[in-house]
Amino acid sequence: MNHKILDKLVELSFNSLEGHAAHTDKCHTSYVVCKGSILAVGHNKPRKTHPRAAAYEYPTIHSELDAVLRLPRGTELSKCTLVNFRLSISS
Repeated sequence: MNHKILDKLVELSFNSLEGHAAHTDKCHTSYVVCKGSILAVGHNKPRKTHPRAAAYEYPTIHSELDAVLRLPRGTELSKCTLVNFRLSISS
C-alpha cells in the first residue's frame, strides 16, 4: 500500500472522530482497500449485532466486520487489504 492512500485513510479516520464523540471516546474505523481504491468503510456498532458477529463470539458488530459486510458481492478478498484505525478523542 502506498503512502498516498495511507495518508488519505488517516485523514478520513480523524474526520470521522467528530461523529463518534457522543457515543464513546474511541473510534474504530476499518477500510477495505484494493489496488489503491477504498472499496468499503466500516465502524464499530456497539448497539447492533449480526449473525456473523455471533459466529466469532462477539456480541456486537466490530468495524472490521462492518467493512467486510459492506463490500460489493463477489469481491475477491485475497486481493484486498484491511486497514484498521483505533483513535481516541481524549488523546
